[in-house]
Amino acid sequence: AKKIGKNLSDYGVSIVNVGSVAFLRYSTIFLRKVEPHFTVPVAVITDVDVKPFESKVQVDNGSGGKRDKTAAEVETERVSLISTKNTKYDEEKVKSFIAPYWTLEYTIALSCLSKLFYQAVYICKKTKSRDYVYSMSDKTTYITESNIEYDGWNSSGKTEEEIAFIIYNDTMIKESNPLSKAVVAQVFGQILNETDLSTYNIETDDKLKYLVDAINYVTSN
Repeated sequence: AKKIGKNLSDYGVSIVNVGSVAFLRYSTIFLRKVEPHFTVPVAVITDVDVKPFESKVQVDNGSGGKRDKTAAEVETERVSLISTKNTKYDEEKVKSFIAPYWTLEYTIALSCLSKLFYQAVYICKKTKSRDYVYSMSDKTTYITESNIEYDGWNSSGKTEEEIAFIIYNDTMIKESNPLSKAVVAQVFGQILNETDLSTYNIETDDKLKYLVDAINYVTSN
């Protein structure tokens, strides 16, 4: 929000962590049966929660066995669920903003901020055993190492989707002791603050559009 000139504190915007997917019970608090209606814009930000094709989600094959979902089936489910969630939450001044792909973290890993996001993930991966404590010298080393690894994926011909899946699924959540998403977010925030993002086209990136739209919506009044 700061990076697109919409510091939420300046606009008096509060972020409420629901801590579950029970958004409906909270969003209805802001609805009114009769006028005057609630006039403060409320953004519901949530994930689409449809695993990508790379995750090889299995379904019944109709003959008692299992098969991987096709890319077309994943895409149909993704588009359908986004539409369903928008219909579910949108009413009066409450408006939903759905991560277009799987989760917030996976969507960022698909975006123009992918390489920066992996820097944060890599730092946390390397320092998890030390309760995520590291020096500035460590940070510089880890960022260099993460960039080399990321560039190697690109050079080997991996697609954006495959790289995003490695960053989020294989590195962040798949291991037996997954990284703290909260700490990754803090480190990522620091990296964003320290980086000149003028060439990253955040506001035109279709992966980040839902977040930009949510920020613009709640700061519109």
